Amino acid sequence: FNATRAIIAHNHPSGIALPSREDVETTIELKNALKLIEVKLVDHIIVAGEDALSLVECGLLQHEKSHSGMLTKVADPGGELLIRNRVMEVLRKKGNK
Repeated sequence: FNATRAIIAHNHPSGIALPSREDVETTIELKNALKLIEVKLVDHIIVAGEDALSLVECGLLQHEKSHSGMLTKVADPGGELLIRNRVMEVLRKKGNK
């Protein structure tokens, strides 16, 4: 098994796909753990009922290019209110499609 990239996902039984502070902190921990075995975290997806949210799409997980290839970093969550505002913006955009 020679994986070089990973996508993680989990569900929110509440039916609301808003990432919590714990979701963001867990993403950071998993990103760091995967880095130890040279696996890049590509995305973290939260599934809730009929909805799903990508941490990449809502700006909480960002990718940067470097001379050595794609690096993944988790954006500073900056507080739960900022996270929820950002996620609500993404959800509104999805609703307008």
